Amino acid sequence: MGNNKRSLAIILLTFILVFVSAIPAFADEKAVIEYTADNGNMVVIDDAAGLLSEGEKELLLENMKTVSEYGHAAFVTTRENRDSAKNYAKSRYFTLFGKQSGTLFLIDMDNRMIQFYSDGQNAKSINNTRSNEIADNIYKYASKEKYFDCANEAFNQVLIVLK
Repeated sequence: MGNNKRSLAIILLTFILVFVSAIPAFADEKAVIEYTADNGNMVVIDDAAGLLSEGEKELLLENMKTVSEYGHAAFVTTRENRDSAKNYAKSRYFTLFGKQSGTLFLIDMDNRMIQFYSDGQNAKSINNTRSNEIADNIYKYASKEKYFDCANEAFNQVLIVLK
């Protein structure tokens, strides 16, 4: 009798653990949007902080596609970051694209920072000076919680520099 109760408890706990661990996998299926251009460059939108609506993500994706003519493009948001925005942006860039050419724009809600990271050919144009200039130009949008406008204008200005 004691073994039956024990077995039932183990089965019940196993079922609960499996069910609970499966829930987050389906919670936010559109948090990451990826697009691959004909030239092989990728556009990634990873809005983990949930700053954009689905419509805004689609509009931003269309704008970022033009940047993919010059390299990869990523827009990333986070609410949890145990590192500096600069290190987080660099780490995420390498996770997404390795050492290939491209530009990542980060909105770090934990550190309340916006940050660019570019590598490869893009880094020659979107260097520290240029990325700081662009950040200065768009910071007003982030400070007013207009995150779509901030990201959209970021990639508009990146495109101007890359052309």
